[in-house]
Amino acid sequence: MKTHDTTLLIVTVIFVLPLLVASIVWTDRRSKTVLRNWAQHNGYQIIYSEVRYFFLGPFFWTTGHQTVFYVRLRDRHGQQRAAWVRCGSYYSGLLSDDVK
Repeated sequence: MKTHDTTLLIVTVIFVLPLLVASIVWTDRRSKTVLRNWAQHNGYQIIYSEVRYFFLGPFFWTTGHQTVFYVRLRDRHGQQRAAWVRCGSYYSGLLSDDVK
C-alpha cells in the first residue's frame, strides 16, 4: 500500500466516519423529536412508529430531505388511527419542524 493510500484511509477513518455516524444519529433523534412534538401538540399518543426509507406511502414522489414514518396513533377520544407522517421540509429537511 502506498503512503498516499494509507494517509487517505487514516483521514477517512478519523474524520469522515465519525461525521457520518454523528449525522445518522442526529437524523434519527431529530426525526423522532419532531414526530413526538407533533403528536403531543395534536393530542395523539404514538402507539407504534416505523421509519420508512423506500415505501413512503403518499409521499413517495414528493419527499426531499425529510423522514417519513408509518405510525399508529390514539387520539383524545381513544380511537386508534394509522397514518403516514413526513417530518421536515423539502429543502431544509429536519432543520424545520414542519410535519405533514
